[in-house]
Amino acid sequence: TSPGDELSIDAGGVGATIDAFSGSITVDGAQSFTTSGIEDFSLSNVSTLTVAGDSAIDIVTLAGDAVVAGRDFLTINGRDPIALTSIGNLIFNGAGSSDQFIFDGTNATPTVPAAFNGQAAGGRDGGDDLTILGSYNSQTFNYDAPGADGNNGSVVLDGTAIGYTGLEPITGG
Repeated sequence: TSPGDELSIDAGGVGATIDAFSGSITVDGAQSFTTSGIEDFSLSNVSTLTVAGDSAIDIVTLAGDAVVAGRDFLTINGRDPIALTSIGNLIFNGAGSSDQFIFDGTNATPTVPAAFNGQAAGGRDGGDDLTILGSYNSQTFNYDAPGADGNNGSVVLDGTAIGYTGLEPITGG
């Protein structure tokens, strides 16, 4: 119940990895740990934040915060959101299934540059996809020719870049 448990981690400018299956977090050079029952979790000052997918379907959402400028929220597989500040970039490495990366600018454009590395075209369950939600003043789409690893390219929305590899569909709303 509110106000609930709080946990804030300042990574000191190094990288960190979150395991999509277990939810464990490893800050480079430190021991990994898993949180449970933390209602207010924040992660800051990370050079590169990597979400490591597993063989199951993983759904990762990056959403902008309309209240605090420069803060975004990361949700992995329906777990409680993680507040992000001062993150250099986010990399979601999908693995072995129909993974989904949702870039949600419904309330505010996320500020963290992101990359989604999907599986090769026609993955086990049909493919990985990038979903873009919200309205944007500026949109740039760069597509590479489809290759053996699927569709590759990048999208820039209101100045925030999203790179992608190995996707099948890209849907926008």
